[in-house]
Amino acid sequence: MAKHMKVEKSKTAEPWQCIFCAGILERDATSGILRCPYCGNVFGDWKTEPTADETEPTADETEPTADETDTAANSHIPRTLVALIVVIIAVVITLTATRKGAPSPEVVTDPEPGAAKSIEETDDDGKASVTDENEEPAPESKYAALIGTWTGKLEKPDADVYCYGGNSMPLVLNVKEVSEIGMVTADIHVCQHNHYDLENSAPSTEGDTYADINDVTMTFDDFDFKYVQDTGEKYADRAGPLWLSIEFHVSGMASDEPSIWATVENQFGKGLGYSTGQTDYYDLEKTE
Repeated sequence: MAKHMKVEKSKTAEPWQCIFCAGILERDATSGILRCPYCGNVFGDWKTEPTADETEPTADETEPTADETDTAANSHIPRTLVALIVVIIAVVITLTATRKGAPSPEVVTDPEPGAAKSIEETDDDGKASVTDENEEPAPESKYAALIGTWTGKLEKPDADVYCYGGNSMPLVLNVKEVSEIGMVTADIHVCQHNHYDLENSAPSTEGDTYADINDVTMTFDDFDFKYVQDTGEKYADRAGPLWLSIEFHVSGMASDEPSIWATVENQFGKGLGYSTGQTDYYDLEKTE
């Protein structure tokens, strides 16, 4: 709604300029009220009806000449431009302060039915990133079910005299990675029987060692993978560990719930002619 302002009659002749936008005012022939054709503001005494003398132009209230009209119009243009520039600067300052003060909210675009839904996020620096809410994760390796920690339980031996050291030092297999081509990376903890045959069975004996074998690489052929440690001292004159073989047997891969059992073979002695050995069997269960 246009503002209605009372303006004292100037001693100078028309045209008058609008105090808001500097436009040239126009007088209503009936009411005598001045009106700005640019911003719509109204000026004059609206409380009383104008008299006949007030509506009749005096000698001083003649129509402006062409030069006066051009001069007023030219003065109006730069003032309007200045006002527009001030408004633009104020808007830019406000937007800049808003962006620095708080990050822009998330903008969620509604896709068509069945289409992927994307979310656009803007950080404090104004950088936008788009993520797909329905993006499917990368498919797991077909051997992913093997990854984890497997702890063995010592099975009943097939010997009359036996060292049960593997009962207190069970076989532990920590599978860290299995590639699509069957390369297994793992850590192994195992009881090594670094002793000769016993005369009688024992829960453990001197020479039993809980060995840590880390970051070993094995090959899985969908059924088995194996680790062998050969000291190369098959003809040595001193006693020591000669051979350690750990073979893991896998079944149930097709159901994604595999089971593993293992065979651990030890050889100890002064060479092939003076060595003894023991074989342990373990049933492994996934514990982590």
